[in-house]
Amino acid sequence: MKKQIHELRTRIDGLAGLVKSLNKPLFMISEDCIHSDMTVKDIADEYKRTGSIFQVQKEVEIEYESGQSFLGESYKSLLLAKAWLGKVLSELGEESPYKNDGNRKSVEDIAQTADKYSVKFKTSKCGEIDVSTPEYSGFILKTCIEQIDWLREEIQELVKLPYTMFYQNPIVSTSWVGNTALRKAYEYLTEARFHLGFELARLKEQEG
Repeated sequence: MKKQIHELRTRIDGLAGLVKSLNKPLFMISEDCIHSDMTVKDIADEYKRTGSIFQVQKEVEIEYESGQSFLGESYKSLLLAKAWLGKVLSELGEESPYKNDGNRKSVEDIAQTADKYSVKFKTSKCGEIDVSTPEYSGFILKTCIEQIDWLREEIQELVKLPYTMFYQNPIVSTSWVGNTALRKAYEYLTEARFHLGFELARLKEQEG
């Protein structure tokens, strides 16, 4: 069961990173696609309106000016789900990976986050340029709405797992801490999906 929990925590961490990227996506845009009088905001508005994908040549970082609260809440809920699963590991007798509680004095004393998802990149050619794109079903090539919809489906798959784990291990299911931790993990995964749904509703209202 410990292995399952570590794998689930890692998957949640990966999805949290993708949700975070929605707040400040990186667009790779060909200079040929940019009119001389276009600002970065013009480009962002065009993307949000059409979901256009541009050829890769020039990096433009665009920060959304509104709607960040729902995405931020979804990101936070995913981190809390992961943290509560860490409590389940503790209940199963696994030592905490964070050894410096009460003794931290500098950044060097802060341990690396456990069960961190390592994004794998694949490289392809675009003309003479090497283009690196992350895995996750071509996530970067999806429109914003497609990305949110895909994330909701991925989270929905994970939501089922705390229930399954509850019945797999009597130590967890009969323990008040383990019971609470699994319930909280389910709750926060569900909330993370809710918040992404709220963001879809906001985008729909914005269009109207």
